[in-house]
Amino acid sequence: MRSRFWLAKPEFKGPFAKGLVNKIINSKFLKQRLMPGDIGRDMVVHCSMEMNYLASFLPALYADYHH
Repeated sequence: MRSRFWLAKPEFKGPFAKGLVNKIINSKFLKQRLMPGDIGRDMVVHCSMEMNYLASFLPALYADYHH
């Protein structure tokens, strides 16, 4: 099983959102302030905890409902 993450580039759409607003929210300064530096490690920890939890009951669930 693989986990993949895409930390998207935020983009607002609408008549007033084009141009300046998108340029500001996608600036390197704001990205560094809004996106923590340890997000990669945090996502790995989250996934390993989640997969460990799912592994505790999914095999039995599959065995019960697989035809």
